[in-house]
Amino acid sequence: MAERGYILLYREILEKPIWKLSTAEQKTILIALLLMAWHNENEWEWKGKNFKVLPGQFVTSLDGILKKCGKGVSLQNIRTAIKRFEKLQFLTSEPTRDGRLVTILNWRLYQDGKTKLTSKLTVTQQAPNKELTPNKELKELKELKINNIYSEVIDYLNQKTNSKFRVTASNKKT
Repeated sequence: MAERGYILLYREILEKPIWKLSTAEQKTILIALLLMAWHNENEWEWKGKNFKVLPGQFVTSLDGILKKCGKGVSLQNIRTAIKRFEKLQFLTSEPTRDGRLVTILNWRLYQDGKTKLTSKLTVTQQAPNKELTPNKELKELKELKINNIYSEVIDYLNQKTNSKFRVTASNKKT
């Protein structure tokens, strides 16, 4: 990745499960993943194929992540962190034939310099990159997006009521 610039890192992350329940190695991986994500749309050609990523996405490998994390982080730390971050609906990680497509969910909400954060609930989310997403995982990605909406609503409710509700199966019933 040859991109320059900075990322926004909100202090509120200190109160989120993704930070509180993570090890020091997982926190290093979290920051490295944020730094690896593209802030704008990007296209390139590699081995005769065109690739395109949206803001908040990047294509890499586990070894590529390992190199960005530096000393003290192992491949097993990265595998564990990615699984945890997927469960916490922070990202999706989709292995493809040409690498691993990582999508930071809600990237624009937190990283778009033009977006002014307000108390309004935002339920927008990036569309997956169809060229890089295997068809068999589209159903899982759709379910993840639906779960993420529930998570955003519960987070908003917690913020407004100073509560600690969690997303459960009973919360999802209509």
